[in-house]
This record gives sequence, structure tokens and C-alpha cells, in this order.
Amino acid sequence: MSLFKIYGSSAGSGKTFTLTKEYLKLVLNEEDPRYFQRILAITFTNDAANEMKVRILKALKEISENEVSDSLIFKIITEELPTVSAETLKSRAVAIYYEILHEYNDFAVKTIDSFVNQIVSSFTFDLDLPFNYEINLDQSQILSEAVDNLLEKIGKNHDLSQLLLDFALNKIEEDKSWNTLIDEIKHFGTNIFENEGSYLIEKNLDLSLADIKKIKGQIIAFQKSVLIRIKESAQSGLDLIFRSGLTEEDFSYKKSGVFGFYEKLASTPEDLFFSDTPYPKSRHVDAFENGKWYGKAAPNGSIINGIKSELVDVAKRILELKTDKYYILTEVNKNLLKIPLLAMIKEEMDIIKSDRNEVFLSEFNKKILDIVVKEPVPFIYERIGEKYDHLLIDEFQDTSNMQFFNLLPLIDNAISKNKANLIVGDPKQAIYKWRGGNIQLMIDLIQKNVSGLLANIESGENQAFQLENVTFSGSVESLNVNYRSKTEIINFNNSFFDTVVQSNSSEFPLVESVFSDYFQNVPPIAKEGGYVSVEFIEKQTASILEKVLSQVNQILDDGFKPGDIAILCRRNSEGFEVADYLQKNGFEINSVDSLKIWKNLEVSFLVSALKFIQQPDAVFSRFEFLQFFKLLQPQALQNLDLKELCKLPLDDFLSTLGIEIAKVFEKDFYSATEYLIEKFELLSNNSSVNYIFTFLDVLLQFYHKKSKNLVDFLANWELKKEKFSINNKSENAITVTSIHKSKGLEYPIVILPYLNWNTSPRVGSELWVDISMLNYSELTSAEKTLQAAPLKVSLKKNITFGRDILETHEELIFIENLNMLYVALTRPVERLYIWCHFKVGAKGMSVDGLGSMFQDFLLQKGLLNIGQLQYGFGQTSLKIQKTDSENIEDVYNVDFNKIFEKEFPLKLKTESNFKSLEREQKITLGNLIHAAFELIKTKSDIETALQKLSAEGYLNEIHHALLEQKILQVIENNEVSQLFSEKALVKNEIEILSKGQNVQRPDRIVFVADKVYILDYKTGEKTIQHRKQIQNYGYLIGQMGYKNIHLIIIYLEPFEIVKFPLAD
Repeated sequence: MSLFKIYGSSAGSGKTFTLTKEYLKLVLNEEDPRYFQRILAITFTNDAANEMKVRILKALKEISENEVSDSLIFKIITEELPTVSAETLKSRAVAIYYEILHEYNDFAVKTIDSFVNQIVSSFTFDLDLPFNYEINLDQSQILSEAVDNLLEKIGKNHDLSQLLLDFALNKIEEDKSWNTLIDEIKHFGTNIFENEGSYLIEKNLDLSLADIKKIKGQIIAFQKSVLIRIKESAQSGLDLIFRSGLTEEDFSYKKSGVFGFYEKLASTPEDLFFSDTPYPKSRHVDAFENGKWYGKAAPNGSIINGIKSELVDVAKRILELKTDKYYILTEVNKNLLKIPLLAMIKEEMDIIKSDRNEVFLSEFNKKILDIVVKEPVPFIYERIGEKYDHLLIDEFQDTSNMQFFNLLPLIDNAISKNKANLIVGDPKQAIYKWRGGNIQLMIDLIQKNVSGLLANIESGENQAFQLENVTFSGSVESLNVNYRSKTEIINFNNSFFDTVVQSNSSEFPLVESVFSDYFQNVPPIAKEGGYVSVEFIEKQTASILEKVLSQVNQILDDGFKPGDIAILCRRNSEGFEVADYLQKNGFEINSVDSLKIWKNLEVSFLVSALKFIQQPDAVFSRFEFLQFFKLLQPQALQNLDLKELCKLPLDDFLSTLGIEIAKVFEKDFYSATEYLIEKFELLSNNSSVNYIFTFLDVLLQFYHKKSKNLVDFLANWELKKEKFSINNKSENAITVTSIHKSKGLEYPIVILPYLNWNTSPRVGSELWVDISMLNYSELTSAEKTLQAAPLKVSLKKNITFGRDILETHEELIFIENLNMLYVALTRPVERLYIWCHFKVGAKGMSVDGLGSMFQDFLLQKGLLNIGQLQYGFGQTSLKIQKTDSENIEDVYNVDFNKIFEKEFPLKLKTESNFKSLEREQKITLGNLIHAAFELIKTKSDIETALQKLSAEGYLNEIHHALLEQKILQVIENNEVSQLFSEKALVKNEIEILSKGQNVQRPDRIVFVADKVYILDYKTGEKTIQHRKQIQNYGYLIGQMGYKNIHLIIIYLEPFEIVKFPLAD
């Protein structure tokens, strides 16, 4: 049996089922029901971890049931564990199931980040971390703050001031705007977080600003020297031509031919390197190498023959100056002044994190790796290595180098103990390169390429043996049956990717390795009736949105529901356009990334109002507020001049709009927002309700947890507004989401309206490259050398050094975009609609981006017809028509209750994940008392509980006192006061697990001496169900062996204490 199994899991092939099955085989093959504590299963998202936990528990329960004849998982495990009888499997499943429930903390199915945090939290001292650190996931905010802090030091820090001045002057010299300084610095600062770039950046940390300026001077001197030599040489060739009595008329093609070579370079020598058409041009080569200096009828051909050898020598001297060195140093010089800024930014970030006791999650892997690489047996793994005998890793294709090399000692240790391990992944679905994922890791493991794995910058000498042990213990198994999609969709994708691989493998050889198992088999019981449509649409946003609406309506007419439809987009901006358009046409939308709240009109109005409140006399703030006011209420300002209105005194300005000055300027910014919502009836627009309440939730959280200062909120809003979205989860809504977010999911119908993205790196994209081996004297200052620098990917066509690195990067970008397409095409179950964009030019129809692959596919299959824009594969079939009852819509009237006003003391509380409004319930006083008791064990906890409820916006000062009075009425009552004493052992809201019942949760269990008191708090009228419920609690506690049990219900509104006997 292989000790390291590698599962290649194509889309829809049952990856989670396989992981669950392998986990169950490990635990069911052992007699010890606690053996699950020896297994570590790692996933990459919380959703995936939760899904796997549910699957495992569900399967254990299924196996443990009496009737298992229809259980697929039971049949498979019985076959794969032939030495364990069916009865033994069932009995073990029962025992394991209950052990997991009772020891849930040891059920180690977790994300890679939570596992790393677990390790780090155990070794904070050894890893030089603060003891009570907090994890900060928002790197961009800290980066922005660090840059802002740096800029505040201009004029105080001489080096920084001089650096930024030089940077601005350099921009002016390049005839570029220096106003982009801050944005450029922040963008360049993101290199600190890049997995590969961060290693290379650290190599330059010993260089001072003086060193950088010296290097810059040396580079500029070199550039000038080269350009002077080019200019002088070209001028010497030009002088030779004129001395010989020749002009441009005597040469082929005149100025565009060989004559122009000398003339152009004599005036603008930079053209040798950076002209639109590279030097030497084809007409130049024709002269230098093929002797085509002049035409047949040229009168001065003999004169040219007499000087052409000298002219060729001049050209050779010029072309010898066209070297890697000039290109590389020129490119290095562009970012040189920013490089010392990285050290300064990093120092500022460290100060901010230290002050706040925060650590970036991304730092953990690096800190662990620093130990793993240096020590053959890392001390941080000594205990963990003894704890876990098996590692199961999901989504391995998205693993980063650091994550893999941090897990490597554990995998190696488990294999050395002769214990089975596995990884599951699919290189075709690797779409997280931007997050550090390295697709090559899985390919190298599959191909047993140890040298490739060792070539990673994160590896060290200690990893060589571990990699050999792990790699050569491995065996590969392909999961290539698609259980998700219907046959026609499977066949289309097989045929399409066959064409794509054949067409692109010569230019990008890695395509063959990544898509080696692209072909998917149809399951034994095939699902027929799928349909794929490929359509070419002329590029025009409005028509595309109209077509989306038309397509959705057609699908609904075919009998499908809105919840069956998913519209997948590459870019969030495209998703927003689609979601917004469909919402305006009456459809409910599910989306976590397309419904940005800042793009909602009502929210934009409220933000503009807050900006106005912050700067009431600023004309721009007033005018922006009026613009949004006019969009909301077009009739209100119809006959008014907005410019003149902005000039009015504040009182007159507000009275014109019907706004009470005290309501907005004498209240906190949250209350002012509530007033504006009510005043202008913003909730009357049903499509905006969730946006408004989400915005209120953002406001309230910031108000209580961050700052009560409006300036702080507005600054935070500008920084983070892109992150706030509506997270709707209605079953009858159309899903609009990104392809990234759709990974791992399936939908009956998928529409791809914008299949037009490019597969090449973005224009101007850069890659950090190690340049230490170049040995250019210009890169050295006082025995210190610039070790690394970012180079533009497009530079690969001009240089030989580093070309393989830049070409590999370009290849990986192509692969990632192709993988994105694979993920999108493999989401649907029944129907797939592909829309390729084209534009018509002088040369005919030109298809954008990836759409050209479908054009080539149709051409190679002999299906492409001139003038035909739509191609269908399979047959559309009608669903069973919807009944009238399915079309009934629930309508809710929403009352807006303000938080801080006397007449409305309680707000409709929205959850932190922005659940939709209609699922929330109004909180009554009784509910509040109940909520407070969850936080109270003794009388001393009362004030803390009330403060917490106040901080979260549940009650004001008046109700604070009322609630305290009600709580004391209970706690100080003689019948129950002893149950709130310091001597009592109290368990609030503890869960009771029992076979055959749902989880039971008494409000309070108190252990006093040999007695057990069960308390439940109730509001409203007494019912027989209350008695049955608490007697059931008593029965369950009795089953645990407790004897002296007392049952008490405390009715809160109106107050009454009722005691019940145990049930007979």
C-alpha cells in the first residue's frame, strides 16, 4: 500500500467524497474509537473544513444505522477494508461518532491557516511574537497607514525627504506626473507581501539611501556613455555618406531604409533600444547581410560599394552596444528610488503592529519556515509530529511553497512511521497564483521531480532527504469520472480542451502537464439531456446586459427557477453591472462580491450627507450632497440653481431641504444617518433596503469598536468600502458571482457573459528577479551590491539574462487564465451558455481574448461558418412547469426602529455577516433579559453583561436601568438567590447530546453540593410545552447519573417562579 497517495481530482469527480472515504477508512480500520485524534485533515477554506466535518459525521451515522444496504459509502468501505466485518464497522462507527461529539476539539479537520496559528500560538516566545497577539488580515490597511505615517515625517527625516524629492524630480525629468507619488509608493509597497518577492526584497535591506543614490548615479553615467558612443558612431557613418557625395535618395527606401539607420541613431540614439520596431530592422539587415543597399538603377551604386564595408563596421559597433546590460540597468533605474522605501515602509508597519499587538497571518508561515529550513528535526513539530500519524491535504494545487515546506516534516515523519498520507488536488483548477499558490509543486510530486522541488527558493539542505522520502513513497490515482454534469457538457469540454492543449502546448509546454488528465469519463449511469451554447456577440455593454435579461427570461420560460441560474464573471465590475441590471428588472440576486453597497444610490446619498456634516461650509461637500439629493428626489430641486443654493447660510441651506439642524449636527453620526433615512423615506425603495441596513451595520460596528469620530469613519470608509457587500442567500435568487468564488460549487445552469479576458500578463507587469550574478560594477556601492530588482515581463524579448524566468512567469499567467476557463466550464449540471465578444474592423471580425479559443475550436472541428454567430451542442429540454404556488412571493413591510432615540430604544439588529432583513426579529424586553442571563453566572457579572449589550447597540441608558432592575428581581429572590452565588458551579447554554434527539440546550444548570438545578427563562404566557421541555432536560441529566435534580422555570414577563417535578 502506498504511504503517500496523490489523487488527481478533476471537476465533479467526487473529491470531497474521496477525502471522506479515505478518512473513514483510517478511523474504521482501528479498534481505538479515539483514533480520529491521530489524523490531521487540512483544507483551504472554512466552508470546505465544515463541509468535510459534516460529511464525516453524516457518513458515520449512516454506517451506524441498522439499515445500511443502500449506503454507498458503507459498500465501498466494506470492499476496501475486507478484513473488517460489516458488524464491526457498524459498532466502530457508533463509538467513533460519539467520541468525536464528546471530544470535538480533537476533531482535526481545519484550514491551513488555523493549523499554522495553532502551532504559532504554542511557541510565541520561540518565534519572537507577542504573547497575546491578534491576527490582522487587512494588510492593505496597515500598508496605507505606514505610508501615511512616512509622509508625515517629510521635513523631519532628512533621508526620507531627500528620497521623495529625488523621486519627484525624476518623474519630472521623465516628463511624467509626480502627483501619483503616494499611489505609486503604496502599490510598490505590496511587494512586501509577495511570497517570492519578499525573499528577494530582503536581500537589499543592507543598502542605505546613500548606496542607492550612488548606484543610480553609476547607472545614469553608464547610460549616457552608451548613448554617446551610439550617437558618435552613427554620426560617423552619416558623415561618411555625406563626404562621399551621397544623400538619402541614393539608398533603397531612403529614410526608412539603411540611410535612416545612421540618421535616426545620430539624433536619437535611444531608438536602438526602444523604437516601436526593434533595431536592426528588416531593411537594415537586407543591406548589412544581403547587400541590398540601393536599387538597380541607382546612379551612385559604385560609390556606395566603395564605402559599404566601412558602414557595416560602423553598424556592427553600434549593434554591439545593444546588450542585456543597458536594458536591465535602465529597467532597474526606474524603480531604484523606491527600493529603500520598502525598508522604511516595513519598519513603519512593524511599529504599527507592535503598538497594536498584531501579527499578519502571512508572517506565520515564514517564521515557521525559518526554523524548518535550519533544523533537521524542527522543535516546533516534535510534539505535533507525535500527535498526528496521518495527513490529508485538500486543494493541494493552491498550496504555496512556504505552506508545503512547512508541512513537509510532518508528512515525512508520518511516512517514516509507516502511516498513510494523501493529497488531493487538480492542477487544472489552480487559480490562486496571485495568493502564492504554486501549481508546479503538485506536478513535480506527480512526476517525482525532486530536483524541481529542491529548486524552490524556500528549500534547504534539510529538505533533500525529506523530499526524496515523500516523493518516492508516492503513487498517483486519477479521479476522472464526472458525476456532476450531463453527458453533452462533458463531451463538449473533452473536445474543446483536446483542441486547446494541441494548439498551445508548443508555445507553453506546461499545458500538457497541467491538462494531462483533461479527459473526463461519463459515469456508468449517464445523465443525458445537457446543452452547450457558444455565441459570438458584438462588443457593447448595453446589448450584453439586455441579452442577459433576455436569456434569463428564456430559461425561466423553459421551466427553470431563478435559483437554478448562475452568472459567472471574471471581474467584479462586470458582476456588479449584471447584478445591478437584473435587480432593476425585478430579480433577486445572490452574490457576495457583486452587490457592493457603496454603489447603491441611497448609500451614496448617506455618505455624501456625512461628508457634508463633517464639512458643512465646503462648497464641494454641499454640491456633492445636492447632486445625490437630486438623483433621489428629482422634483424637489427642479427650479433651484444648485450653485446658488450652495452659497446660502447653513440654516437656510438645510431648511430648503427640509432638514432640522439639530437632528444632524447635535447628534452622533449614526443617529444623524438614521434621521436622514427616516426623513427621506429611503426604505421605501425595497431594492435598497438590504444595502441601507448593511451600511447601518458598518456604521454601528465602527462607532462602537473603532471610533465615534466622523472623520475617522469617513477615512476608513474610503479605504475599505470595496469590501462591503450584500451577502444574500435566498434559494429563489439568481447567483451572480466571480469564477474564483464559484470554484468547488455547481449550478444547474451557468451563463458566461464576458468570456473575453486575455491570457497574457497585464501591460507593464513586473517580476522580482535575482540579479546578483550579473556582476555589473554599476550595481555596487562600497562592497554592497543590489541583489534583486523588479523587471518588466515584456523585457524578455530584448534580453537573454532572466528570459527563462520571465517566460515561465508568462506561461504560468497563461495557465492560470486557462484554468479559470476550465473552472467556469465545469460548473454547470444541465446547461452552459458561452458568450464570446467580437468587434468588426477593416479586416473583418476580431474575437477578444479567450473567445478566440472557441473560434479556433469550431474551425478545427469544421463547424465554423461565415455569418453564423450561435452554435449549439446537445438539446435544450423543458423542465416540469412551475405551479402557481411556486410563483407566490412573500411581501414584508419593514418598520425602521432607531437605536438611540427614546421612542425607539431598540434597533432591528443585523448580523455581522449582513443577513437579509426579512429573517430578523424585533427584540423585546423579555428577549433582552434572556440575553443578559446568558452572560451572567453570579451577581457580579450583571454590570459587565449590561455594558456588553449596550456596546452592541441593544439598549440605551433608560432601558439599561430598567433591565438591571428586572435582573436583580430574579437574582435577589429568596427562592433562587443561592443559584447565583460565587460557590455554585454554573453552566449557561450548555449543549446536551443524546441519541434520537436533537441537541438540547437548557438556559442554566447549577451544581450545588449533591444537587442539580435546571433553570429555564421564559417570556410570554405559560404553556404545557414549557413543562415538557424542562422535564425532558431533567430526564437527560438523570441519564448521566445525577440523582437529586430540581426543575425551575422563571417567567420574566410577568415575573413568576414555577417549580416542576421530574417526569414519571
